[in-house]
Amino acid sequence: MRGYFEPQPEGMCSTFYATFFLSKVNGLLVYIHAARDCVANLRCHISVARLGSPLYTPGTVFNEREAIFGAVDKVYEAIRQLIERKRPKAVAIIEGCTSLTINEDLMSVAEQLSEETGVPVIVVKAGYNCRAEYMGAGEALKSLIDLMDAQEGAEATRFNILGYATLHGRVHMSEILKPMKLNSAIVSSEGSPIDQIIRAPLAGVNIPLHVFAEEALKEIMRRFGIPYVDVLPYGTAPTRLAVERVSDVTGVKVDTRFDRWEHEVEKLKDKLSGRKVLIASSLGREVNLASIAVSLGMETVVFTSYAPPLARENVSFIEENGGEFHQERSVYETIKRVSGEEFDFVIGNWIMGSLAIDMGAWFFSRISIANMDVPGFLGVIKSGRDFVRKLDGKVRRFRDFMRRFNLVCDPFLEYKFEGDGIGEPELVF
Repeated sequence: MRGYFEPQPEGMCSTFYATFFLSKVNGLLVYIHAARDCVANLRCHISVARLGSPLYTPGTVFNEREAIFGAVDKVYEAIRQLIERKRPKAVAIIEGCTSLTINEDLMSVAEQLSEETGVPVIVVKAGYNCRAEYMGAGEALKSLIDLMDAQEGAEATRFNILGYATLHGRVHMSEILKPMKLNSAIVSSEGSPIDQIIRAPLAGVNIPLHVFAEEALKEIMRRFGIPYVDVLPYGTAPTRLAVERVSDVTGVKVDTRFDRWEHEVEKLKDKLSGRKVLIASSLGREVNLASIAVSLGMETVVFTSYAPPLARENVSFIEENGGEFHQERSVYETIKRVSGEEFDFVIGNWIMGSLAIDMGAWFFSRISIANMDVPGFLGVIKSGRDFVRKLDGKVRRFRDFMRRFNLVCDPFLEYKFEGDGIGEPELVF
């Protein structure tokens, strides 16, 4: 039990990931059903830390009596009123840890509301049942399958991508998979119309972008018979393999010429080869980012809390090209194992920031991680350019940091940073 309750690398919670993921579906009303402190923390502290602003989402909170006997009546009445006022196309009830603990029957509430209002209502179990925090997004993705409509007219030349998909990522995947066309992106970073969810069964193949998509891929295949690619298209070799698998599964000849991007990748490798990068607590994107870093010739050390079979090809690619791959649930263990080592870059959420400063390494935060999380060769090139820009400006940026730190802290703490911006900074008391 101790291992479960230690802070995990992502530093968030599965209920938040489910809420954030579903908030990207336009026309879907997201409703949180969790304990009072959890809802307040999610709406304010976690959302601000992760998104930069509060996440305004309706929901119920448990009082002491309801934490024992349940609050399904409150959920029913609240959602019924919300449907009348907001007229959503569908509703998702996110069930947090307290509700899961007392085993509330929210499925019956959802069925009753769907029957009475004509609006589909789904339930997402996103609490302690999730193996890792970001698997809340996996539960949310799997729940969206209940909104999909089995339709005639499915075409082998259409594909879906499952996971957080940026505009750059969607355009690039469409380019490298010609003549195939994108059918649905579940979900796009700027928001996916709910119609994209409904029409997903029209595709001939599903392509995952993140490890949390695995269970949804299997469930879609079981219900609708749509096959999926069992590799994440990040990094050079995994992207080629993903394209080959798409051709094998659909029978559509995808003849992509990668040489137009390979030349740029080689130029970046010349500048980055031998540089050392630590990837940890990167919000479920560790495998993706490590595949990119290895493709750039970097010495890569990656820690992740979850690596399902879907990531097997990527993990093999990382290890076969000199990368170190570790599965570790506790952020304390991660920091303990890398303390004393030197890295040029640290990629992770805020909890890894102080470690990067300690090492004198460049730190890529949650915003940088989201920008780097682009599939295909484009992701390798974009990330490589970000790494090179950091190296080119390292001394100037680090000296600016030391100047600001000394200006603010020296009058109070009476110590200063000294160093030239290369290697580990020293605190002088």
